[in-house]
Formats: sequence, C-alpha cells, structure tokens
Amino acid sequence: HTQKTQLKTFLTEVWIQNLKTQLIDVLKTSGKGHFNIYVKSKEVYKQSKLQKLLKRVMLMLCDGLRDLCEQSTDQFVEMFYKQSLWEVESKSFNCVVNKHVDNQDCDLTIYRQPLMAIQLTASMQPHHESDKSIIERLNGQYVVGISPITEEPINLDEEKKEDDK
Repeated sequence: HTQKTQLKTFLTEVWIQNLKTQLIDVLKTSGKGHFNIYVKSKEVYKQSKLQKLLKRVMLMLCDGLRDLCEQSTDQFVEMFYKQSLWEVESKSFNCVVNKHVDNQDCDLTIYRQPLMAIQLTASMQPHHESDKSIIERLNGQYVVGISPITEEPINLDEEKKEDDK
C-alpha cells in the first residue's frame, strides 16, 4: 500500500512538475514557428516546434517506462531472494526447524505459501474424445511421426469394464 501511495505522489507532484518545466524550456528554445499539424513537407516538419515537442514527449515517456520496468524487475528479484533466505534444519523426523531473516526475534516456524504449485493427475483413461480417435487411428493405420504403442489393438471399452470390477 505504501508503494502505491509513493508512486501516486511521485506521478502527481514530482513527475508532472518536471514534465511541465522541461516542456516549457524546450518550447522556449526551439526557435521560430507554430505548432502546425498540417505540415506536408518533411524538411519543414524536421525544423518545426511540433517535431521537437513530440520527440521530447516520446523520450520522457520512454524514460518513465524504463524506470517503472526497472523498479518492477528489482521488486520481482527481491521477492525470490527473500524466499531463498530460508534455512531448514532437520534434527529428526519429528523436529524440523525453519529459520528466516524476517524471523530473528523468536524461533517460530513460519509456513509461507509456495510461489508456484503444479498438480499432476495420472489416469489410464482418455480424457477427451480426440484421445480416443488418436488411439483408434493408431490401431487401424500408420500415423506419420507416431509409432504404434503395442502390436495388439487397444480396446477402450474392455478397459472400462475391468476398471469397474
């Protein structure tokens, strides 16, 4: 929550003031002419205030995006770094001590959720109709790039009956 407040304060106060100041400075020193958006000549556009303004805005937006990406990457790396500071000591099967830098005051064991979790389920039955059609094609003919699983045809109906028993 604090980071959101800091970012909001930075964007509304500091960044906008810097943007205004720099744009006014560029426009004062950019030379003669007006902001003619209907210019058709490339040479005239290259010398115009409009081109200088748009280039400055583009560079400032790129700089702001770079800063935000850099901060986000630093925070992402910090998240993984903090998770890697765990020290696990297994004294016995019943006594496992977990220590972390955040928990120096007392020797509590802290359970933290894993960063990622994957659940795998093994099943011998096809999960989709396309699985059945692939097996039927394997039984009946040669499929390019796939060799037959067995020499005998696979009958899914018999396997279902055996599983039910």
